[in-house]
Amino acid sequence: MTADSYRSALAVVAVALLLVVAGCGEVGDGAAPTTEPTATTQTTQTTEPTATTSTVRTVEGETEPPFSAERLPPGAETDGSVAVGRLAAAHDEALAGSSFALELNFSRTVTAADGSTRRLATSQRTRADGNGEFLFRFVNPQAGLRQTVWGNDSTAVSRVVTSETVSYRDADPEAVRANLSARPFVEQFLSVGDYSVAVAGEDRVLLTATEASDAAADRIGESVSSVDDYRGRVVVDSTGRIRSLSVGADVSLGEGGSATLGVSVALSGLGSTDIERPEWVAEALRQTDGRLAAATEQRSR
Repeated sequence: MTADSYRSALAVVAVALLLVVAGCGEVGDGAAPTTEPTATTQTTQTTEPTATTSTVRTVEGETEPPFSAERLPPGAETDGSVAVGRLAAAHDEALAGSSFALELNFSRTVTAADGSTRRLATSQRTRADGNGEFLFRFVNPQAGLRQTVWGNDSTAVSRVVTSETVSYRDADPEAVRANLSARPFVEQFLSVGDYSVAVAGEDRVLLTATEASDAAADRIGESVSSVDDYRGRVVVDSTGRIRSLSVGADVSLGEGGSATLGVSVALSGLGSTDIERPEWVAEALRQTDGRLAAATEQRSR
């Protein structure tokens, strides 16, 4: 593992995911080849998608503006318009210092001009106990990469496992904690769509988007020339917490390529998530000894 790839692996996972999106025009990136692009699963307007199960939840309530202001989360207006920046900020603020579990899945299938395809699927799992302790997992199966970050109020350590090495390094707990809600990734993908309130219920609000926003291509990544189709479903509670999110987009790339992108987010365990400190943390703390230098060991073959 090169020094550059090691530093990339140790980046905050939300940022790593953003780089995955921005690089969607690059076919030779360790993604597994496939012959058929995977279609993004769609949900109906009145259901709540989840990232881990097929269970859906019906959202019932007002379906036409003006919507009742008391039912709407921050960022949603009575005329049905949505300011995704305010919504993402409210989601992040509502989860700060609380106990929760969050699952984020990202997939992309890239088709090159010659017809060859590559598929990449990554996952992020976050757990926070509300008392300062957190656990962050990022997996890229195609690259053979697994990263886990454990931390509390005063310290954080990272363990990166590849096909050849196991690496430990200190991490900045504040920097990691700032990304536990996946706000940067959520905000980026929401900003690509033109969202509006579809259903305003008493405890849930459904936001939908069936077309891309004006600056969608620039917000996804430099290699994207246009967003040809966008489908988004978001269920939010009154505090702004994004309970579930499902986004699919078909984009055109430079030099005749195309890509299908899919994102799902599921929030659970509010007020009931505990953290069990991984066994490897003691070894990571011993090897790093408070230093910002990596300690690496070869994996046995």
